[in-house]
Amino acid sequence: LFEAGKLDQARKIFEGLNTYNPMDSYFHSVLGSIYQREERFEDAARHYKSAVELYPEAVTSWTNLGETMLRWCGAQSAAGQMEAAGDTFEGAVEALSKAIQLAPADDRGSALRARALVAAAASIYEARQAS
Repeated sequence: LFEAGKLDQARKIFEGLNTYNPMDSYFHSVLGSIYQREERFEDAARHYKSAVELYPEAVTSWTNLGETMLRWCGAQSAAGQMEAAGDTFEGAVEALSKAIQLAPADDRGSALRARALVAAAASIYEARQAS
């Protein structure tokens, strides 16, 4: 359902599964993905954080957490919430760094995406510092 874009139905199923078994990192990760796609960044980050607490070696969940937090940071900045955006940005960099640390030699999938997001975040940070 998620892959078919039926987010409402997928969310209902995974919210139910998560209620039934809140200790399953996969359920949290999928809920994070659903909320991220719905641009509910705070909810997405909460579930990704739960996913990595339950399964700290999950490179994909760390990468998704970092990406979500970068997007959330952008939304906070656009709303004028600069202090919150700064904190969220730091959390994003920490999550992406953790993904890279877990897969230092991996040049595929989530590890590659984490490296690209860190490079993009560094460029944005440098540009903002210069202006």
